[in-house]
Amino acid sequence: MFWRISQKGSGEDIVIYRILLDALCDDGKVEEALEILGKVLRKGLKAPKSRRQRLDLSQCRDGEASEATKRLINEALIRGGVPSMDSYIAMAIDLYNEGRVDEGDKVLDEMRKRGFFPSLPMYEAKAEALSKKGRVSEVIKVIEEDIKEGTCVPSVGLYNTILKCLCNAGDSELAIGYLKKMSKQVGCVANKRNL
Repeated sequence: MFWRISQKGSGEDIVIYRILLDALCDDGKVEEALEILGKVLRKGLKAPKSRRQRLDLSQCRDGEASEATKRLINEALIRGGVPSMDSYIAMAIDLYNEGRVDEGDKVLDEMRKRGFFPSLPMYEAKAEALSKKGRVSEVIKVIEEDIKEGTCVPSVGLYNTILKCLCNAGDSELAIGYLKKMSKQVGCVANKRNL
């Protein structure tokens, strides 16, 4: 069907592809719908702005397709198919939570290029992902450089992540320095486990 639509001269009409994808999802043919969505994105077609906000794959309930769905949503995001700030935030946090730091950073860079500022939860997710990988210097960079670029103030959660990471790495002197910084910030109290 995809081939026939392309041959009849409707190749640039994203609405037709959207109807086809919805029909395939309704029929339970998730894999085929995802394959066609990938081809449409590679072809460079983008939905009209009114459709971009409606990228809702909840109709595709097949749990095994979730990884492919995430990959395609990420691809749509990078190509400009989903330009809202909430989409960037959700994608970056999901990637960081999955430990895919480099891919999360790409989403952050794309977000900045489009004029959006990353949010504090994005930085917290990034710091947590880096901490789990033991990348101490990069966790410190998040609080010392990245967060200041984004005009955010470090939160209790971010400080606690850094303290935990530094203590696990055996760098208690630096951890004490961050504990002092934390105490100077109003409303910022360290987690008892970190003390």
